[in-house]
Amino acid sequence: MKFLNEKHENQLVALLQGDGTHPKDVERISLFYILSGNTDLYAKFRHIYDFMNHEIVPDYLHDGGAEIVTV
Repeated sequence: MKFLNEKHENQLVALLQGDGTHPKDVERISLFYILSGNTDLYAKFRHIYDFMNHEIVPDYLHDGGAEIVTV
């Protein structure tokens, strides 16, 4: 797997570990790869993905996340 930089790789590992993603779950790994490689998406990953239920938050994607402010 190619990474943009070491930060990208570290962020991907953190997301995969936080979710407990199975190594053969290529769809979820792909999602986390994209989230971890983009500064804006990574800053909002807790709003985009529900780690408790292991699913994307559809309301956030539908609303565009306009009301979410990150620090």
